[in-house]
Amino acid sequence: MLFEVKTQRWTELLGRIGSHTLRGVGWEEFSSQGDYVHFWGSLAPGQSGIYRIRISDHKLEQLVDLKGFHQASGAGDSGWVGLAPDDSPLVLRDTGTQEIYALDVDFP
Repeated sequence: MLFEVKTQRWTELLGRIGSHTLRGVGWEEFSSQGDYVHFWGSLAPGQSGIYRIRISDHKLEQLVDLKGFHQASGAGDSGWVGLAPDDSPLVLRDTGTQEIYALDVDFP
């Protein structure tokens, strides 16, 4: 649900997607321009992906299919999902190890 402050109204962004209903939604985040909401979603068990929905017309797009991708465990069926400054998706991946041996960071 999305609340429009100017009109004081709630709008349902997601409902049925074609013949499917999203079974899970998480990690919702507005795009940098505020015109999309990006999120992790699942149409069926084992079929998860990164989606975005355009606020103006509620057009849904799947950006990333996560089938076979080993996400780190977290809430529900997903680990953390977010957006980089350019709105590209970021996903926490499970590499099977709990230690970082080397990390090179080049901050601006």
